[in-house]
Amino acid sequence: MYEIALSPQLENLHNVFQLIKYVFNPTHVLEEDEIWINENLSLDIGLVQVLGFQVKKLREKDIHTMKVLWNEETLEAT
Repeated sequence: MYEIALSPQLENLHNVFQLIKYVFNPTHVLEEDEIWINENLSLDIGLVQVLGFQVKKLREKDIHTMKVLWNEETLEAT
C-alpha cells in the first residue's frame, strides 16, 4: 500500500493506493478524451440516466446507492 500527499484542493480524494505489476499487452490501448477542468478542479458532466437504485442495511444505517449512466456512447456508468 502506498499513501500519497495531496494538495489541499484534492484532500477529499482517497490517498491510499495499492499498485500491482502491469503485464504488457499491445491490445491495451486507451484513446484520449478531451476533458475540460474548471479552475476549482471540478468537471461539468451531467448524468444521462439513473439505471438503478437500492438501499442496503448496514447494522443500524441505511446505505443508499444508485447506478448512473454518464455517457451513452461509451456506456460509462458508476
